[in-house]
Amino acid sequence: MAPDGTVSEVPFKYGVSNPTALAVNPEGTVYVAKTLDGPSPRIYTMSVNGTQSYIDVPELHAPTDLRFDSVGNLYVVDSWNNRIVRIKPGGIQETIPPGNLDRPYAVHVDAVGTITVSNRAPGAGITRYTAAGVQTTIPLTGLDEPTGLDYDMDGNLYVAQSGTGPLGPRVIKYTPDGVQSNVAFPLNSPDALYKPMGICVRDGFLYVADQVYGILKQAI
Repeated sequence: MAPDGTVSEVPFKYGVSNPTALAVNPEGTVYVAKTLDGPSPRIYTMSVNGTQSYIDVPELHAPTDLRFDSVGNLYVVDSWNNRIVRIKPGGIQETIPPGNLDRPYAVHVDAVGTITVSNRAPGAGITRYTAAGVQTTIPLTGLDEPTGLDYDMDGNLYVAQSGTGPLGPRVIKYTPDGVQSNVAFPLNSPDALYKPMGICVRDGFLYVADQVYGILKQAI
């Protein structure tokens, strides 16, 4: 989708029957993960000149998110295997020490190498790794099936919650000093959330990909 709202399709010659994640590197190459591709799901790529290829990740199963860091490493969330795979620009693959990952869904990597991961399993919460590998759990209250996550320029964390528990689907804001609040998406209105799965924060706006309502935009 172009800034003016024009929508176009990107044809992949290999076919993308069940895409689950997408990322674009600084050079403009598009990376798409899909779960159904024979015995081994793959990550497909398309460069700006249209050249297409793919990356095989051994034992990859149910990739749910892709994210690049500031030096060009690609992070792949392999949900059913409870791991994060890092693919370096030269193609070397390594697994981030899993720690307390449990059904990981989304990943974020900041400029200093801090990795934040949402876990959909009950009680698993949000895992954070420092660049040195130290793991902590972000203490969010009432979290129920967290999915997408992102940070704004002030370091505030935004987490989409897709669960149908007492607090329902929502987007949580968590500040660097530990204050938790909900982003206002009024219930019983056209902007209500039903099943938010992905989020993105850009230029003072929060974009939410909802399985029912499509893409929602909210000022923050």
